[in-house]
Amino acid sequence: MSNLSINVNTISTDDLIRENRPYMKLYLEDFMYGCRSSGLKLEEIGMYIVALAHQFRSGRPLRNDMQCFDELRHFSGVNIRSIRRVLPILLDGSKAKFEEIPDGSGDMWNVRVVREITAFVEHKRRIRERS
Repeated sequence: MSNLSINVNTISTDDLIRENRPYMKLYLEDFMYGCRSSGLKLEEIGMYIVALAHQFRSGRPLRNDMQCFDELRHFSGVNIRSIRRVLPILLDGSKAKFEEIPDGSGDMWNVRVVREITAFVEHKRRIRERS
């Protein structure tokens, strides 16, 4: 397990849920290597990128529940049956791309997304401090 809980807790809730992050860095080699090494199928890769983008934009954790499935449906336009079938594969088991915060909440985060949100928030703080 990574130090995910430390990283998430260093960002205020307000910073996490702001929807003004206009882009997300995607490290292509890392992304494709992770997909290949996990044996992700095409549909799983598609849901993975949708889940990453949603998490980065919304600043909210993923969960294996209907509320999260519905948020992803509204965000992406993907039908709920596909989300219910594919997202649990990315949250649990050998293909998992998200880690549970060890606080018992069931909240799941992608480590790279947490790192990128943290860097984005810190960059914005430095800019505000210089102004």
